[in-house]
Order: sequence, then C-alpha cells, then structure tokens
Amino acid sequence: MRALVLGSVVLVCGWLAGTASFARAQNAGPTGTPAIRHKVTAEQATALRVVSVPPKYPEEAVKAGIQGAVTLTVVIDVTGGVKEVTVDSGDPALAPAAVEAARQWKYKPFEVDGTAVEFETSVTVNFRLKTLAPQPAPLGEFRNGEYVNEYFRLYYPLSRERFFSLTGSAGGRSLLTGNRGV
Repeated sequence: MRALVLGSVVLVCGWLAGTASFARAQNAGPTGTPAIRHKVTAEQATALRVVSVPPKYPEEAVKAGIQGAVTLTVVIDVTGGVKEVTVDSGDPALAPAAVEAARQWKYKPFEVDGTAVEFETSVTVNFRLKTLAPQPAPLGEFRNGEYVNEYFRLYYPLSRERFFSLTGSAGGRSLLTGNRGV
C-alpha cells in the first residue's frame, strides 16, 4: 500500500515536472531562455503600433445608445503580433468589438539591450456615438411690411425701415438677414 502511494506521488511529481518544462518551452524566447514580459506604458505602445484597426461599433450598442471606454491588457510577442487580449473594464456590449480590433493590431518589436522581447500594455478603446450638431434656427426675413420667420411661425408687423430706425444700423445691413436695407 505504501509503495502504491509512493509510486503515485512520484508519477504525479513527474507529470508536474513535465508540464512545467513544457510550459517553459512554450514561453521561451528565441534563444530558448524563458521569455520575460516587460510592461510598457500606453504612450510607448502607441508609438510602436504600426497597424491600428478601428473597432466596429456593435449595432446593438448603437441602437441602445451605449458608449464609453473599454480598457484592455494587450500582450505583444517578440515579432510585434498580438498574443493575448484581456478585458479589464468596460461595457460588455462594447468589449468584444474592442478585443476583435486589438487582435488585428501590429507593433514594431520592443527591444531591450538589442533583443526583441515580449511586452504588455494597457489600452483604452473609446466608443462614442456621433451626434449631429444642432442646426441654428433659420433667420427670418422682411416681407410686405412685416418680419416673418416660418420656422417659428412668427409674423410681426415690423417693416425693414422701422427695424433699422430702432436698431440704429448705420450701414443699413440687417442683423437678421444680412441683406442691405432699402
């Protein structure tokens, strides 16, 4: 019984050692040494980015009026390709689009002492709905001895001459229409 337990422990330890060495080999750098992941600021990473694919705004989020920022942690391999993307924060409706865009980005390799290394950075992807600027109300005009503004349905008995006499407009240029008074 004791030999069976001891044999199982040896077997499990051997398996763990094998998976650990396999994991080290998967994370190894180009020379076979374990890769060291360097943290890089968002500004440094932006300067290294050579391909930046904008996110596609999810249609459901547009319909729901959802906007905001999605913060990602992006791991870039020694060749400049995106290796991992994880969502740190942001609306769940926007996060998949941010991740999909980030996976398509390409970076210049980040070098330390002349050797390209894997690096990690934080990225914020902003989603903003475009809103049309409000158009100013149209100005009115003088017609048949009255001021008329169709937009506001305003009809005021005020002739052009009376308006200019009240405003004291020296050049006779209408403040409302930009036309010269007669």
